[in-house]
Amino acid sequence: MFVFGHVGISIAIMHFLRSRVKNIDYRLLLLGSMLPDIIDKPLGLVVLKDILYSGRLVAHTLLFASLLTLLAFGRKSMKLKLLSVGIWLHLLFDMMFLYPRTLLWPGLGNFMPLDYHADFMAQLVSNPYVYVPEIVGFMFLLYVFFRHGLYRKANLLGFLRTGKLE
Repeated sequence: MFVFGHVGISIAIMHFLRSRVKNIDYRLLLLGSMLPDIIDKPLGLVVLKDILYSGRLVAHTLLFASLLTLLAFGRKSMKLKLLSVGIWLHLLFDMMFLYPRTLLWPGLGNFMPLDYHADFMAQLVSNPYVYVPEIVGFMFLLYVFFRHGLYRKANLLGFLRTGKLE
């Protein structure tokens, strides 16, 4: 899954739960929904490319998500809770349960290099596990954009400042 799927579907889930969850800062959810890739892609595909070519490393593990969640509940921090919700959704959307060696690291040994497709655009148009969530996420982001008037400068700046969708 790429950006629109992770971000759009994560925001959609929380948007539908907004009556049960108060004070949602969508900026933190957005950051959490992308944080595993923000950490692991540069680490595995640039820094460690000659040793371990993988975009799914430490931030794609239960250990990482669990530690952040424990920290969030220990500090009773809504901000960290939203960040951790985004991370858990990211792991689910990446179907990390299909990669137990990474998900359960370090329990099952070291990380394994992943077979990355050189042509991401080909995946985007040929693999329904990629393009369907991207379309759904993009459509929901469009809905949010127009429904909450984020095309207006004042509304966009308000969202960027507070993370709230009024």
